[in-house]
Amino acid sequence: GAAAAAAAGGGGKAKDGVFVSAGGAESVRNYQYQGGDLSKLYKYVLSPLAQWCVDHLTPEWLAPNLITLIGLSAVAGAHLLSAYYAPNLATAEID
Repeated sequence: GAAAAAAAGGGGKAKDGVFVSAGGAESVRNYQYQGGDLSKLYKYVLSPLAQWCVDHLTPEWLAPNLITLIGLSAVAGAHLLSAYYAPNLATAEID
């Protein structure tokens, strides 16, 4: 916790203007994220489906961040349409 960090020389206070020790900086440089979903649905369905979509439906020059932005825009557009046609989340009345 905070007591251990303070005892180790941390605690959020800079020592000579340095917040991270040399050993800590080396650990950050060598860090590699190793997360993942180990479920069978992810392994056999979702991951292969996503890979197929990337391989067959997107051009190679398209940046991954742009793919994310396009998806975000689609979700935001759907929310805006829902808010416009059903602002109270009730059924929309058609005249």
